[in-house]
Amino acid sequence: MHASEDRLRALLLRGLAGDASAERLPDRQRLPILLMKLEGLSVVEAAARTGMSESTVKVGVHRGLKALAAMIRRER
Repeated sequence: MHASEDRLRALLLRGLAGDASAERLPDRQRLPILLMKLEGLSVVEAAARTGMSESTVKVGVHRGLKALAAMIRRER
C-alpha cells in the first residue's frame, strides 16, 4: 500500500467511523465507500453485497468521496 492510500484510509476511517459529517452521507454513497475502501472489496463484490449495480457502486464511491472531502475541508 502506498503512502497516499494509507492517508486516504486514515481519512476515511476518521470520516466514516464516528464523524458526524460522514453520517450525513446517504447509504448509497457511504456503504460502497466502506465496503471498497475500508474492507477492500471489489466493485463486483460491493455490488453483490449491497444489491446495487456495479455502475451505482462506482458512482456512489466517486460522489461520496467528493462530498466527504468537501465536508472535511469546511470543518477546518
